[in-house]
Amino acid sequence: MTGHIPRCVSIAVTSWSLRVALVGLVAGAAFGSTARAGEPVGLTQEKPDAVLVKARASYKKALGLVQAGKNEAALSAFEAVLEPLVDEPDSADLFYNLVQVARALKRWDKVLLYGQGFLARDGDSADARTMAQVVELAKTRLTLSGTTVVEFTIAAPAEAQVRVDHTPIARSDKWMVLLAPGAYRVQVKQPGFVPYDAETTLLGGAVGAANVIVMLDKLVLKGKLDIKTNPAEGVQVFVDDQLKGVTPLPPLELEAKRCLVRFEKPGYGSWLRYVVIEPNATTVVSPVLEKAATP
Repeated sequence: MTGHIPRCVSIAVTSWSLRVALVGLVAGAAFGSTARAGEPVGLTQEKPDAVLVKARASYKKALGLVQAGKNEAALSAFEAVLEPLVDEPDSADLFYNLVQVARALKRWDKVLLYGQGFLARDGDSADARTMAQVVELAKTRLTLSGTTVVEFTIAAPAEAQVRVDHTPIARSDKWMVLLAPGAYRVQVKQPGFVPYDAETTLLGGAVGAANVIVMLDKLVLKGKLDIKTNPAEGVQVFVDDQLKGVTPLPPLELEAKRCLVRFEKPGYGSWLRYVVIEPNATTVVSPVLEKAATP
């Protein structure tokens, strides 16, 4: 496996070591690997987009920073690629490395968060039990330093995807994550609904629990109806029996669905059709109204 970066790389300051210390990369290959036992790394996409290509290159540089002993810079570099790489098949390796570097720096708040992110992504792996112990260690270290660990509950639909600072949260009977006090970005997504993205601040002191209730609004997809009538002026435009105006009109923004459009003008016959408004697209309709026969 020429060009394969060794996956067992030690990190200064920490004595903790799992079966895999750092995920390896084949030169020019995609982020992550399909196995932790040392198989060659393959592309996760045949033609990854530019954002992923850049993020994977940055991830490789972060690994180099760790090998150079620049853990502070490595932590920032790993965090910088969290958003684009969190949905990659082997993102558990990214969270594993975040935990390793954060622990080397004694950033127990980050060890706590990213350790739970690893468990959300790879809770059934052989490393999960050890990672759970590391999460407990982070809780203990924070408590001994006088920091209250907050049980943060996010009331969101069971079918949603919940993240805190781009870190996935696992759900049992509810969405709950243990956090040190501070400001966090809460993100909730569910197909067919408007995403929730907001910052929340968890207070310290004696407060050991906090919660946020997330109400997702139904996502209404819209498209445009571009109307080109003949005659061009003075034609009334109705959509589902609602008057939208008189031509000439700019393109109408409408809910993406099948609707009935009707065109009327004194002295002309009516023109009506069912039209499908496609989401994020413009549908053109060109009605030709015939002059009404004179008695």
